[in-house]
Amino acid sequence: MKIAAPGDTAYKTWLGHTQHCPTCLAGLSCPTAVKLGRVWREARR
Repeated sequence: MKIAAPGDTAYKTWLGHTQHCPTCLAGLSCPTAVKLGRVWREARR
């Protein structure tokens, strides 16, 4: 069994959010997407 790296999990969470969030889909600034993006960037380090 392969365990996902923290960066992979954070990316999938961010991507899933942006694909379903009405604010993100409208092209507006979404605070949740910003936060998830920061978590993803930190996890990649």
